[in-house]
Amino acid sequence: MAETVRLGIDVACVAEHQASCADGAGEFLWSGWRFRTTPADLERLWAKVPAGAEVTVILEPTRNALGAVGGVAAGQGGR
Repeated sequence: MAETVRLGIDVACVAEHQASCADGAGEFLWSGWRFRTTPADLERLWAKVPAGAEVTVILEPTRNALGAVGGVAAGQGGR
């Protein structure tokens, strides 16, 4: 059975976005990771998620900045 994790992302318009990841018990695997909406940063973000995990993505959107981050998460299999 695949590990379940939750990836929380505070999406920003001007500043860097911030992400944290918790396991199924709610324990942080990592937190406070800052990134920009660039292909390289988005790839690095997804690489931090445990391989093969079932991922639930929780986004706190800020205006139209949500689209790119949410699209990548959905493309990687996030729900």
